[in-house]
Amino acid sequence: MQTPNDLSQRILNTFLATSNWLARWFNRLGLGLYRAWVWFNNVNWPRLPLTPYQWIALFYVILAVLFMLATPPFEAGAELRHYALVQHVAETGDLPVQDAQAPALWREYGNQPPLYYLGASALISPIDTSNFDALLNFNRHRIDQLDYLGNKNLLLRDAPFMPLEGAVLAVYLLRIVNIVFGIGTIWLVYRIGRHIAPQRQIAGYVAAAITAFNPMFLFVSASVSNLPLVMLINAGIIYVTLLLLYHGFDWRRSLLLGALVALAAVTHLSGLLLMLLVLAAGAWAARYRQDWRGYGILAACVLGLFAIVAGWWYVRNLMLYGDLTGLSVASQLAGLRVTSFDLLGEFQLFRMSFWGIFGVLNIQGSVLFYALVDFAVVLSLFGVLFLVMQLVSIRDFSYARRELYGLVFILSVVLLSMIGYFVWISRVATYEGKLLFPFLGAIMPMLAVGFVEVVWWLLFLLSPPERSFVRAGEAVTEHTLREGSVWPMRFMGLMALMVPLFIIAPAYAPPAAQDTVPEPIDRVYADYGPVELVAYDIPDRRYNAGDWVDVTLYWRVREQSDTDNMLSLALVNPGGFTVGQLDTIPGAGTLRTTAWEPGKIYADTYRIRLRPSAVDTGYPIRLHVNWWDSHEQQVLQAVDGQGETLEAVMLNAGVIYDSRRPETPGYIKLSDRLTEAQQLAAVMTPAPEATPTPEPEEVLEETPGQYDFGTVLRLKTFRLYYQPEDAEDRYYELRILWEAQSPPGQSYVGFAHVVGPNETLITQADVRPSVPTNYWNFRDEIIVRYPLELPEDMAPGEYEVRVGWYHVDEDGVIERLLLPEPEDAEAEAPENASENTSEDVEDELEIMPPDYVRVFNFVIEEDGTITTPELPVATEEEEEATEAATEAGEEVGTEVVATVDAEATAWPESDDASGEQATADETDAVTMPTESASQTPTQEG
Repeated sequence: MQTPNDLSQRILNTFLATSNWLARWFNRLGLGLYRAWVWFNNVNWPRLPLTPYQWIALFYVILAVLFMLATPPFEAGAELRHYALVQHVAETGDLPVQDAQAPALWREYGNQPPLYYLGASALISPIDTSNFDALLNFNRHRIDQLDYLGNKNLLLRDAPFMPLEGAVLAVYLLRIVNIVFGIGTIWLVYRIGRHIAPQRQIAGYVAAAITAFNPMFLFVSASVSNLPLVMLINAGIIYVTLLLLYHGFDWRRSLLLGALVALAAVTHLSGLLLMLLVLAAGAWAARYRQDWRGYGILAACVLGLFAIVAGWWYVRNLMLYGDLTGLSVASQLAGLRVTSFDLLGEFQLFRMSFWGIFGVLNIQGSVLFYALVDFAVVLSLFGVLFLVMQLVSIRDFSYARRELYGLVFILSVVLLSMIGYFVWISRVATYEGKLLFPFLGAIMPMLAVGFVEVVWWLLFLLSPPERSFVRAGEAVTEHTLREGSVWPMRFMGLMALMVPLFIIAPAYAPPAAQDTVPEPIDRVYADYGPVELVAYDIPDRRYNAGDWVDVTLYWRVREQSDTDNMLSLALVNPGGFTVGQLDTIPGAGTLRTTAWEPGKIYADTYRIRLRPSAVDTGYPIRLHVNWWDSHEQQVLQAVDGQGETLEAVMLNAGVIYDSRRPETPGYIKLSDRLTEAQQLAAVMTPAPEATPTPEPEEVLEETPGQYDFGTVLRLKTFRLYYQPEDAEDRYYELRILWEAQSPPGQSYVGFAHVVGPNETLITQADVRPSVPTNYWNFRDEIIVRYPLELPEDMAPGEYEVRVGWYHVDEDGVIERLLLPEPEDAEAEAPENASENTSEDVEDELEIMPPDYVRVFNFVIEEDGTITTPELPVATEEEEEATEAATEAGEEVGTEVVATVDAEATAWPESDDASGEQATADETDAVTMPTESASQTPTQEG
């Protein structure tokens, strides 16, 4: 017999074995990586004559093309809305007039300044895009939540890769143009980074790298959107303004800056903010250099070109919508904010979407990537603040003043972008981090400068120079600083490479057709007409409320359907109520039944979430599988292999369990069955005076070990309920709180026996707990209910109530759980030993541990009255509470006892905790109604 010490040693041995295995695995992994790195360095790779920026641009193009190919048309963020506006302008030649009461497909993007849409419509005008409307087959089951699996696609399609014709060809053409815009943006970010950190040229390359390898920048650049053009123009404005601050006014520079501001203002509203900042920076430069004439030329160029190029657009907005920007209508179309800010939740989504939330804002990247960039951003911000403090302290030096001016300008752009962002989200319910992308030309160089500053100081502290070294700016060489900064950029590029291959593309890939079902998978059969359910794979384990249940169904296609049928999956409890549901197109929205290949098998995988309020105690759950014919508007009828109708198909899906410890008010510990103050406890009727009164020395003083069935289960407390007095049958319900001392590992059946004189079995109840014992874990506490119906013709006398556990193996052999052997086997004869037993047999019986626990005794008097001298009396308050609960339908019957167990913890009692009556021919097949369709007979998995 296994003792607790044996269990502890086994757990320790398992932990040590697992630790050793992990150590060996990591050792092999490290050795393999080292050998791969040595091989990589020893290969004589061809040397391409490319500069660091050209290498960054080359990898950017490769990654952007991968993003473009991995994302199907119209699935890249707001690409559908942007393209719809481009299509409208190309077909009509006019800009739309927005109506908040009748929103068009492009919604708030119709209020965007029109430069990009005018240019894009002219570019696709030679292409016949008349098939655009035919492509708009929306997925009605699309899921926006990031943590859900599947149904990320906005549109239904037969395959992720669509023929390059019509609107699809136009989409890819516009994507390529935007990728080219991205190359220009990266170059400008590189130049800005070098200008604001002239002492550390590596900052420019770092700025270019974190821009090019930002997965969200790649995703936006490889989609149809006006943002790539906006980022390019705004980065140009920031770069030229820095030149103005460093080198002063020049009419050519002023003219270029005015043209860029005008183009930005007619491309995106962020151009207005940059125009104000350019005029402010020019005023500061004029004051510093005493060149007000140059500032006048700059202001004339900026304001004049703005009025000529973009003024008509803002006048149009004023005439149509009553405000210059059109934001009043755009905010209504985007969705006005009706709730207060959720600072923590919205900030999390904001920073995630800045670095990468893909699809229609419903596909998230790697949690590890988000954590690493968060850490890097915090370091960068600290580095920027530290650098500013250094520059302020040495501003007497000319190079420090120059670097400080540029850095302050960049910080002013970032601050202005944040103000604009908060103004917009204060009106509109959104969290998109890409709203800051128009100012990427300032944000990325700022982060790069701060990151390089932190790396410089880390390298300086790790390898301090000699005391004789004078020029602190060169204490860390450029080569060392580059080597210390380049590896984080390489890692970021590697993470960006994984996004299209392992995150985006799989979200739109339909399940692959296969010829057979892999082993070992549970077989099942249900014929729905076009398809047959031949197998399923659901982890047979226990779940908590809010957990995900992973489901894989194997469908064999008999024939291709004419309509796109819908699959309805529902997790139901034993009462037939739905505790989790998912309605979807097969393949989690990617496998239309009209595109299935006859004769093939498809593995269809889903994740269904259990409702947070789906459990109060514990119970088995099953998966109800239905098909819905969208054309006939009816449920597809399922039949079995013999052609018999199956009114419902239910598959085993484990159990749901509330891990909170149950509250047990009124439950009695066995050692408290009889106390000196409760020697005459009447239950149903007052006990007659002839009832024998136990002497005080007969008070039970049992230890908890006497109620442990090995190291598996322990009886903690119990409670008794009885049928109302006006009922015909004498019906009792014994409720026992059991605690698992170790995972049982098998499905045990609990029994309760009523035994009379001469060991006569009067009645019994064999039940399986609501949560089968093979799902129990260490220290789980579960209430098991035993219904006991006493016969009418019971003879007067004393009767015992005993409980225990047994298991029936595959061969039909019954194995009972045993209590510990008595310390003095000869002194403690078992209660079931008869006085007439021979000495040899009696000796053998005496050393056998018992297989039951006596819970309590009751006495039937001559007049049929039943008394329980061992049980305490319920108080008046407890009886009133019981009666109220009975009237409310919460309990069946009346409490017999109501003594509170001081060790109990909070847990709401519910009828769902009741056990299931176990029978000899018990099976797992049941009949369960659900909320979604009518059900009767069940096909069991």
